[in-house]
Formats: sequence, structure tokens, C-alpha cells
Amino acid sequence: KVTDIHFEVLRIDEISAPSRRLRIAVVNMVDTNGDARRYFFQGSAGGQTTFCMLAATFIQPHLSLPLLDGLVLLYNGKILPALDHINLAGILTPRLVEHVAKRAIHGTKG
Repeated sequence: KVTDIHFEVLRIDEISAPSRRLRIAVVNMVDTNGDARRYFFQGSAGGQTTFCMLAATFIQPHLSLPLLDGLVLLYNGKILPALDHINLAGILTPRLVEHVAKRAIHGTKG
């Protein structure tokens, strides 16, 4: 099934840090038909896997300097609702999704 899910980068904020400027993005997943919740965020394992894959795609944590230092992912303009016993709200950092990118690129569990 083809879905009508798309993503909007709402803003990228830069924060001065001692070593370099940090970049935090706010991205909105637009899902007017509810397809993401129905097909990709079902259950805690599916929801967490989808969430981490999306975050790894935007952050690119495998790069020596990731594209983003933090990501806030919204769902239809709101904080992602809690799924079962996992919390998908807050700022994701490269370290939190690095393992997903490594597994996808290298086919390892590391």
C-alpha cells in the first residue's frame, strides 16, 4: 500500500558549544490518514524500531560529525503519543540511535 506520509523540517536551531555549534532539528511527520500509526507504530517493538530508524535517517549518527546533534520528531504537529510502555518524546541524540545505523550499514549487532 502506498501511504501519504511525508516529513516537514520545521526548523533547525543552532546552539553554541565550546567545541562547535550544535544543530537540533524539529521535524514533523505528517500522516493525515493515520497510516504510520496503523502500519509502522503498532506495538512497542514496531514503534520503537520505526522511531529509531527515522531518527537514524535524519541524524546520520554513523558519520564522524553527524548531520544533527539532536532531533525532535513530531506526529501531525504534536509530540508523539506514548505507545504501550515506551516513550517516544524528547530530544534524540546520535548516541541513542547509533546502533541502528551501524546494523543497517554493516549488518552487525554492534
